[in-house]
Amino acid sequence: RATRATRAARAARAARAARAARAARSDLPVGERTGGGGVRPGGGGGASGGPLVRAGLARCGVGAVAERGPPAAPGVGGGLARCVRLGGPPGACPPPAGAPEARSSRPPHRGGGGRPRRGSLGPAPGDRCRGRGGGRGDAGVDRAVPGGRPDRVPHRPARLGAAGLWAGGPGRSVAPGVAGASLLRPPRPLWPPRLCAGALSGDLGAPPDPGPGRGRPRGGSLAAVRGPPVTLRRYLALLRPHRGALLLAGLLLAVTASVPGLAVWLLQGALQRLLAGDAEGLGPLVAAFVALQLVHGVCVVLRTAISKRVAWSVASELRLRVHAAWLAAAPGGAVGDRIAALTDEVDQVQYGVSALVTALRNPLTLIGLSSVAISVAPTLALPSLLLLLPAVGAAWLGGARIRSLTVRSRRARAALVSLLQEHLSGHETIASLGVAELEVGRLGQLDRLDRLARIRLEVERTVPAVGVQILVAGALAVLLWIGAGHIAAGSLSPASLVAFVVALGLSSRPLSGLAEVWSLLQRSLGALQRVEEALQLPPRVPAPSSPLALPEGALILSWEQASVSLGGRRILEAITLQARPSEILALVGETGGGKTTLLRLGWRALDPDEGRITLGGVDLRRIGEPQLRRAVAVVPQDLFLFGRSLLDNVTLGLGPDRGRAAWALEQASAGFALQRGLDAILPEGGRGLSGGERQRLVLARALLRDARVLLLDEPTSQIDPQTSAAILRALRAVGAGRTVIVVAHDRAVAERADRVARIESGRLVGVGSPEEMLGGVTWTASSPR
Repeated sequence: RATRATRAARAARAARAARAARAARSDLPVGERTGGGGVRPGGGGGASGGPLVRAGLARCGVGAVAERGPPAAPGVGGGLARCVRLGGPPGACPPPAGAPEARSSRPPHRGGGGRPRRGSLGPAPGDRCRGRGGGRGDAGVDRAVPGGRPDRVPHRPARLGAAGLWAGGPGRSVAPGVAGASLLRPPRPLWPPRLCAGALSGDLGAPPDPGPGRGRPRGGSLAAVRGPPVTLRRYLALLRPHRGALLLAGLLLAVTASVPGLAVWLLQGALQRLLAGDAEGLGPLVAAFVALQLVHGVCVVLRTAISKRVAWSVASELRLRVHAAWLAAAPGGAVGDRIAALTDEVDQVQYGVSALVTALRNPLTLIGLSSVAISVAPTLALPSLLLLLPAVGAAWLGGARIRSLTVRSRRARAALVSLLQEHLSGHETIASLGVAELEVGRLGQLDRLDRLARIRLEVERTVPAVGVQILVAGALAVLLWIGAGHIAAGSLSPASLVAFVVALGLSSRPLSGLAEVWSLLQRSLGALQRVEEALQLPPRVPAPSSPLALPEGALILSWEQASVSLGGRRILEAITLQARPSEILALVGETGGGKTTLLRLGWRALDPDEGRITLGGVDLRRIGEPQLRRAVAVVPQDLFLFGRSLLDNVTLGLGPDRGRAAWALEQASAGFALQRGLDAILPEGGRGLSGGERQRLVLARALLRDARVLLLDEPTSQIDPQTSAAILRALRAVGAGRTVIVVAHDRAVAERADRVARIESGRLVGVGSPEEMLGGVTWTASSPR
């Protein structure tokens, strides 16, 4: 019986494999049924649980297997992750804390996390899921265990080595049109795929389709954006605006490339006259040689000046574009990584211009030397060509690994710079915790990785050039032996042989230069890839296609059913609130309740996932950023001062108006700044100033902008009560006709407001006067007033 069962199981597996192979070769639309379990693009989730995604891929990757499964635990997000990337073992993508698992009844196959069998297909990196999700209340399945077998699947998915499919995250429900259930057809065989919930926040692969407030990378880390390798065509596009200067450099390059061949030709004539005893005929040849070198030197200087000007102009343009992209992107990412990209990476790009110049010069030089060599010794042309072909191949093939090594070296240096920046910024914290030795050890580990990457890069850069020189030297030895035979036979003169050997010896430098060209070009393209990753970061918020103008006069700021989710957690839930002109609205509540997020919505630091924010009746998403910044002034929690004068810090972007700056400092109770003088230079970040002094300077900066809306996030949290009271009196004086919103944890600040709104756990629980909200009588949104 056991033998018959074993044979039956083998036959069943063979039949399933045959059906899977036939299905993989068929032309069925992607996502069509594959004998049960397949879903069509656009198919909705189950009424109670959304689509239950099981482990593995049906039909070797043509369609994702999905079933209408039983309901999962309430609050677990449904739908599929947006992106795909190559995966390792299942443990490499751990589930979120507290996430339940959906396990198959069949135990995992022991090869479930390994490499797929030959011929099997997996999804390509960046392939996205399609289809509709379930309703907002649907509870999907958070994890599918690798190696499990779904019902009626035509083969064992564990054979593919799937590393697990993830969908959504804990505590999130899926809105219609967000999640999907079928997978795009992959273009080629791949290693085991892994779908992770992090793809929804832009951490993996290609960015997902942005819905209303969904799918945008939160943060500016380069690790979140890994685009395809940069091609030479992309680099040439950067040089297109400078094509006139490059054409002139090319003409000068042609002149300099012809000099070695002409010098060899003059050398042959001089040798022939010396061997013939004609010393008087050397004068014109020597004069011509000197003139040739003079022309060569002038052309080299002019060509270097032009090419370097183009190279550094391209680097400067890229640096400004990258910096502008980062200032417009969402905050986040390592500062050291950004500094490395703005300095080292951009500077490395200019090596590409040198590579292109060398790529033009060396072939022209080789053509000139080859022409002279063939003219002086035609009988040695064919042997020399056959002997030098390996050197040419070594020159081009030797730098094949330079780009990958360059990218690895740049990433190691960026990590090192990032940690150094953290240590310099947090040295007091390190000293107070007594972890200096530990942090030095961490720095040593990163320094070792950086050192090893640089050493390997430099060593491999020299290998192609050395190989070319060895091959050329061997070719010279063989050609000398062949040439000696031709001289003995009387078919070649000694002068011609010497000229031929000199021409061949001079060709070793441009041949080695071809290897250097490949190395320089790969270094430049590797750096450009890092720069392109920075340029691909999406902006903080999308700009409106056709901006609308704000109305004149006072403005009302309104939140209309505004909801925000960050990191899989609901931060704000259906907030409806209105801030009116000529009043101070205080936002109070527990720490982490969503007050700062609500304030950030008011100056469009982010957009809501649901609902909208209006200013003067106009949706913020329809207002241009310059107009919005003129209408709204902000005092954020993170206080930052530049290493400039007090006047420059207060009048930032407005022009140095000393009178208005003094007025703003007086209103913010920052008399200490006037005592120091407006021309006093502040240290970077305002070091040396107390928290209260920095807070008052930033408040003065906001007051000076004369905005119609003031958003203040705990503006007096580090100020003594007397100064705080004076600032609030000044705010009430300058707030006539303006809309002022204050986030307050200080009861004294909230008591001086006109209205108080309480935010708890992301919900608006009440709005009323300070007496009602702070005195024990709370008016809620559902209570009559």
